[in-house]
Amino acid sequence: MAQEINYRDAVLERPELALFRPPKWLNDRTIAFAMKLIEDDVQVRWLLLDPAVYAFVMLQCDFDDEEEVADLRKGLTFPGDRRVLATVINDAGSLHVGAGSHWSLLVYDVEANFARHYDSMGRSTNEARARQCAEKLRVCLGRPAVTFETVETPRQTNPYDCGAYALAVVRALMLGEGLAGVTLEAVASLRAEFARRARAMFGVGATPTKSKTRLNVSPYFGDDSTISS
Repeated sequence: MAQEINYRDAVLERPELALFRPPKWLNDRTIAFAMKLIEDDVQVRWLLLDPAVYAFVMLQCDFDDEEEVADLRKGLTFPGDRRVLATVINDAGSLHVGAGSHWSLLVYDVEANFARHYDSMGRSTNEARARQCAEKLRVCLGRPAVTFETVETPRQTNPYDCGAYALAVVRALMLGEGLAGVTLEAVASLRAEFARRARAMFGVGATPTKSKTRLNVSPYFGDDSTISS
């Protein structure tokens, strides 16, 4: 059975399936994978930034180096006519996968010069990181200014659902549903749906005799009732 899948450049290892189950905390790679699933579910085309790219923007990119910033700009390819970028925000101070203690969401409308921060913990220390990220993206994309706003966001009621709330919020916004439907029950259901679809992908072309099989898979939403994590 496959130990790793690559779904549209989102790599997920089999042990990470367990992270979709409460009370686990979603890491960078499970969030990147879930973002691909959200893209499958919506018609609106935003640029959903991989958490690894966010980490590069915040921790590695030298914004005094014009060539490095230009390379970053080239990599920010917007899939739709409207240039809107959404990224998770993390308080991590290192590039280690799973670093940090809280996820929130930043949505940057490039043409409107407006960045909105959604935080299921209210006004956490992530707000400062979100402001920094918005400013860095403004510079990268050559915009004259950016207006920043923290939006009242449905609150998580446990210490582990921040990443799931960030995903639920961006999905609701892209579907045009607003935030009223982002409830504890809806977030739990979304986590379960991500897990079901991930397990199904790990079951495609399973090869039990090869312990290091890696699969490149296309969208697959079949029955995974016989697949365990």
